Amino acid sequence: EAQYLIEMGEMLNSTGKDSAALDIFRNTIETIPEVKKARFKIASIYYFRGQYDSVLAYYREELKVNLEAVKLAPHMIASAFENLNQIDSAEVYFKKAVTLFPKNKIPYENLGKFYEKYSRYDEAIAAFRQMAAQKIDSATTLIGYNKIGDLFLRKALEETDKITGRDFISNALKNYKEVLSIDKFNIEARRK
Repeated sequence: EAQYLIEMGEMLNSTGKDSAALDIFRNTIETIPEVKKARFKIASIYYFRGQYDSVLAYYREELKVNLEAVKLAPHMIASAFENLNQIDSAEVYFKKAVTLFPKNKIPYENLGKFYEKYSRYDEAIAAFRQMAAQKIDSATTLIGYNKIGDLFLRKALEETDKITGRDFISNALKNYKEVLSIDKFNIEARRK
């Protein structure tokens, strides 16, 4: 019965009838409280509606009860905080996702992208280095190192806009050397 209700709610939501889907998911929670997936679905609908306060309430409650059922919850909570311009709280949950799921590349990637968005390049580079160091799989390692190279270039470009003369040249060379060492690693990794 619970699976049927979840599927019915998902079908309604996918056809644009999110209010009817919410009713089904709420009914599922009331009649079969142990069905955690319904709470997650409600929070997702609120997220896509832009009702971030409701998202936070649902996900916080779910995280207290069942971490495994909501592997994306820390990221969604972080995104909700970010959309509410609560950047410090968003950062806490992006980091929490990395701690909770260290063998999953997505939390590292989300944390790195979060830092990149706010031009916090050193922290973004650290997040992608952490991702690559986990050696989740060879593709993830390569993605991490490629992203680090991109970030060093962006950082160098932004920094060089602010400086001139010798400082410009030494800063550009420093960042370029870092990118070359990462490219060398990528080439060697592809050969293996």
